[in-house]
Amino acid sequence: MNLRTMLRGLAVGSVTLAASVVLGQPAHADDGGLDVTVQAGHPVPVVVLTNHGRSPCQVSTMSIGTISLTGVQQNGRAIEPVAITPSFDDDLGYTMGQHLTTLTPGQTARLPLDVVAAGPTGSALRTVSFSAAVIIGSLYPIDAGHPVEVRAAYSPPDITVSGAPLCVPGSDSASGTAATGTSFPAGASTSSAATGRAAAAPGPADSGGMSWKRWAVIAAVSLVLLAVAVLLLTRRARRRRIGAGALGVILLAAAAAVAAPPPRAAATVTGAGSAAGAVAACVAGFNAPGGDPAGIMGTLNNPAVHVSVNLDTSGSNGENRLDPNNIFIYWNPTDTSELSGHVARVPCDELYHEMYHAFEDTTPQGVDVHECFDQAGNPTGIAIKEVHATDAENKLRASKNEPLRKQYGPNTLPPGGCRPPKPSDPLCHPTRGCPTPPAKQGQTTADPHVTSFDGRRFDFQAAGEFVVTRDTAADPATAFQIQVRAQPWPGSRLVGVNTAMAANVAGDRVEVTVANGQMAVLVNGSPHPLTGGSLPRGGDLIYTPRAAGPFLTIDWPDGSYVLVTLFSRTLTLIVVPSAAHYGRLTGLLGDADGNPSNDLPAAAGSSAPSYDVLYPGFADSLRIKQAESLFTYSTGTSTTTYTDRTFPDRSAAPSSRSAWARAVCTANGITDPVTLENCVLDLANTGNPGLLAASQLTQAVATSFRMDGSGTTVAITPSGSRTTVPFTGRAGQKLYVDVVASTLPSACGQLSLQDSTGKSLATGCIINGTGGIDAVTLPADGAYQVVVAPPAGVTGTVTMRLVSASDQRGVLTIDGPPVAVGVTAAGGVGRLTFAGTKGDVVYVNIPTATLSSACGVIAIHDPNDDVLASGCVIDGQGSIDRTTLPATGTYAFVLDPAGAATGGVQVRLTRAVDQVGTIQVDGPAVAATVSQPGAVARLSFAASAGEKVFVRADSATVPGQCGDLSLRGPSGNVLDTGCVLDGKGQVDATLLPDDGTYSVVLDPADAGIGAVRLRVIRDIDQQGTIALGGPPVTASVAQPGAISRFTFQGTAGQKVAVIASGSTLPADCGQLRLLDASGAVVTTGCLVGGASGIDPVALPATGTFTVVLDPGDAATGQVQLALTAAS
Repeated sequence: MNLRTMLRGLAVGSVTLAASVVLGQPAHADDGGLDVTVQAGHPVPVVVLTNHGRSPCQVSTMSIGTISLTGVQQNGRAIEPVAITPSFDDDLGYTMGQHLTTLTPGQTARLPLDVVAAGPTGSALRTVSFSAAVIIGSLYPIDAGHPVEVRAAYSPPDITVSGAPLCVPGSDSASGTAATGTSFPAGASTSSAATGRAAAAPGPADSGGMSWKRWAVIAAVSLVLLAVAVLLLTRRARRRRIGAGALGVILLAAAAAVAAPPPRAAATVTGAGSAAGAVAACVAGFNAPGGDPAGIMGTLNNPAVHVSVNLDTSGSNGENRLDPNNIFIYWNPTDTSELSGHVARVPCDELYHEMYHAFEDTTPQGVDVHECFDQAGNPTGIAIKEVHATDAENKLRASKNEPLRKQYGPNTLPPGGCRPPKPSDPLCHPTRGCPTPPAKQGQTTADPHVTSFDGRRFDFQAAGEFVVTRDTAADPATAFQIQVRAQPWPGSRLVGVNTAMAANVAGDRVEVTVANGQMAVLVNGSPHPLTGGSLPRGGDLIYTPRAAGPFLTIDWPDGSYVLVTLFSRTLTLIVVPSAAHYGRLTGLLGDADGNPSNDLPAAAGSSAPSYDVLYPGFADSLRIKQAESLFTYSTGTSTTTYTDRTFPDRSAAPSSRSAWARAVCTANGITDPVTLENCVLDLANTGNPGLLAASQLTQAVATSFRMDGSGTTVAITPSGSRTTVPFTGRAGQKLYVDVVASTLPSACGQLSLQDSTGKSLATGCIINGTGGIDAVTLPADGAYQVVVAPPAGVTGTVTMRLVSASDQRGVLTIDGPPVAVGVTAAGGVGRLTFAGTKGDVVYVNIPTATLSSACGVIAIHDPNDDVLASGCVIDGQGSIDRTTLPATGTYAFVLDPAGAATGGVQVRLTRAVDQVGTIQVDGPAVAATVSQPGAVARLSFAASAGEKVFVRADSATVPGQCGDLSLRGPSGNVLDTGCVLDGKGQVDATLLPDDGTYSVVLDPADAGIGAVRLRVIRDIDQQGTIALGGPPVTASVAQPGAISRFTFQGTAGQKVAVIASGSTLPADCGQLRLLDASGAVVTTGCLVGGASGIDPVALPATGTFTVVLDPGDAATGQVQLALTAAS
């Protein structure tokens, strides 16, 4: 081997074998004739596919999209893969279709292992798994210089082909063949094999930026002789035997330095090896004026972002993200082959396409992997990320007058772009749309995860044929009934999948199976075209082709229907029974009686059912008998052929791919906690992206709001993401979104109810773990969604329920009898209308209420439906205080409980008639009387600025309360308030600011009524001086509210005391005060037992001080005061 050849092998991570040997023995399959082995190759091992069948079949010569690794071990430990998000310059299914080759019996195809200079160790095995709906990728970081055991799976491309059928790896997990084709989802054989992409070996410097001189130095000091250890697989027993394959032990021979990640270059977009010059030239053009029409280079030139462009010759230019700051691109600078739509590749344009992916991947959430729906809501079959990147590429093409791309793969690019993205879209009836509450729907997905008609969710991995649902009250010959066939995933003892279904449609038998990877239909045992059509006894079939997975709608004459969709040779069923069947159903999906707790055996409780609850007892209770079967069988097979009561095994230790699976599921929009755990189980154990697509549909259906249900839980992860819960509504429907529990921090605005265009109809809050969006009346029939979008950096869960809010209406009469009104469901209101006249003063009394205590829940609305006044309900009673009606018209009393609260009230509406009169200062007492709740008594008097008055209340029969008595100025403003307690009260002495007419107002709280005798007394304060050490002075208070003031001069630090004697005032403390020159209180004193005074105190400053006698209340009297020096 010369140095150049050595460098070619080491440049992709030093993964090679020393000799060409076949590892393991090929196995002949029962269901497919394709054998999979691994051979040593130069510079990397290759997967060898051999057609051992009887007929020609087709395979893809690309390992990208067909090879997945089911296990990688090194140094005695399992290698956990790292999730990557792959993107391509053209539809991968389309590209794979361009790389099909036909193998006649005995012919082989060779697919090289894909080893890349990427990942945390600097070398990794890369795989990309393809389904029509989802593409996923992974890196298995490996250390150079150590053996690696690789277990792989080959999956036929998830595409439609013409000519010879696709080659299918063998599987021993099922026997027998259905009448319409293969009886098993032969999508992924877990054969032991190496993986790779059908590409020429990378160039000598394709090392992620490492120079050839460094490689030469490493090579000169490294062991370049490689050892091969061959492990032969021992075949398992027939039931558990893994299909055709081999286990490769690969010695990575290179110096430790080879395993280190390549050093970062100064530029943030760098080309590796022979691609470097071409990358630099294209990037220079992008950075030139006008060269970046999509505006991506500002982000990609950030030093924190690292994008490595490596040479690729596979025909699949692509981009992969490790994290927002580490992205690598595979690009062929000499590839000018034709893209879909008969448009030639322009290398720099295709690099710009992939760099646009990199631009979007620098955000925390990365590219949007969901299918693009056009502005009219039609599916395009193209991922949103590819619409965006192709649009950016077209902008560059347009700037250079080049032909524009109009297709991505077989699908037409939407001219108006994509509508606002959603995590996933529910599968709906093609003519009726999605079911609207109170309709019920249930589902069993590809890898059977079940949502019952009443919302109970659980896994059901049993193998055999089962009743999905059956009406027990109908004639068995025509009863609404659906059955499903479930089989183990190839090579798995944990994961089962739905492979066929059968239904009784008013007496017609309709079956859906999988033939050559495509959906096949039988009607009454005979093949039926996928074009749809009417059934003999009144049902209908509607076939809807979709790039993301076709689906068949089976309609019953009574309005029931089932949607059957295909994901990677597995079936998902969404069942919508008519209301006539509710409560009469039995089977996997429950009875549709509105109670989820009885959908499983009682031993299951309310939590996820245990293994022992489901298997074998519950599973056996659902198994069909041969006489009951709706399926068509080939000769020698029956329902017993598919029955395996030992399946599934109890769950073993978590898969080494669990963390990778979680990252992939999360990146593809799975946020519902239950669906997420199911998705992780499916993906970790199968690696098949079709089951991820099924999880997306599961989430869309299972987390769609169920009206008045127990709640839908969604998770916000990763940080800064948002999630959407879809539902279908009707015009005029009034709905309330109730957040029953949340771990998100308290904030408003993080909840939004949106229509199908993304327009916000209302927003809401989450406060202290609960909250919601107040009732909204939907403007039109159609799709709606609730969006949870917390601030950046926030994660958590939200459990929400959708409540149908109905209002209660009635009529209320002023001074009429009480009327009851209530709210029975969250978001509803109670509304009682009444006629009012301009100037009327009304009062609302709530004598009884079943609401929780709250303010603002009752209100009076004016004729424009604006809030005129509101009140509180406290401890079962409430009121809205006196309200003056501004115009003649129809008003309403509105009960609108806070949040999701419900309850009722008794309402009495009265007209308040006020007492208006006069009172004289220093005149006789006048009775103020309030005869109706809400009324006031108002007594006015004339006074001058500077006068000081005191209001005295006696003989009161109103309820004791503070604040119900007030003194108001000429403009009606409140100058001071007082209390009426134990039959008497007062408004303390008040200095009047202006000349004019003042009033004393009696306004009892709540519904209080009664009378009180009032007097207005003019206060004349006593003013005088007092001498330090001089004779005592007489301080006299002649009127209630008056005070006495005596001034003296003092010196800072001087100690003084006030001695009081001969008091005729009530004993109390605080009646005496010593004030400084500013009026601030220096200290206070008491009058107790006719003596006392102010204790010695040091004066704080030099100046004028004042001794004040203020008895308070209505007290009058006198006391002798002496000012003395104190030591």
